[in-house]
Amino acid sequence: PSQSIKNMFMDCVATYDSRFPPYSPRVLGMDEAHIGESRGKKRIIGTFLDIENKLLMDITPNRYKATLEKFLDNLPDNHKIEVVVIDMTAYYRDIIRLCLPGAKIVVDRFHVVSLANIAMDEVRKHLQRKFSRQLSDLDEQITEAQRLRNTTLYTALESQRRKAQRKYDLLKDSQTR
Repeated sequence: PSQSIKNMFMDCVATYDSRFPPYSPRVLGMDEAHIGESRGKKRIIGTFLDIENKLLMDITPNRYKATLEKFLDNLPDNHKIEVVVIDMTAYYRDIIRLCLPGAKIVVDRFHVVSLANIAMDEVRKHLQRKFSRQLSDLDEQITEAQRLRNTTLYTALESQRRKAQRKYDLLKDSQTR
């Protein structure tokens, strides 16, 4: 039974391949997808997209250099590819320079924005830690100032209370005589 399923699948693939022959788009997207785990390791496949027509052109079983180079080399008229859109992986850039030397390399905006967000988050965290320490120091200084104020206020009030008590005692003594 499993052989017949495999044969049916291979027939479907052959039909698909005949209906969608490989081609070289003007703008090629090159990325990867994580599709689960195999023997405890994440399985990563290569993906190729026709960016202008918003089509998934093909996938490769992995993203090894040899696999990606073979795919790009086997694209018919690959010299017509003008732009390749990638993430910031130097690995992809090197493969494109080798296989498609005339193509311009463009970093996709998702990865640019993602890295910008990560950088902004790091700056925010750094400033938060820095100002947190400064605020903590400031809180300690404010607490000390409040303590000194309260002590000074208490001392001043106590002094006034004693003066008032002396005046009261003097007044009381003068009335009793």
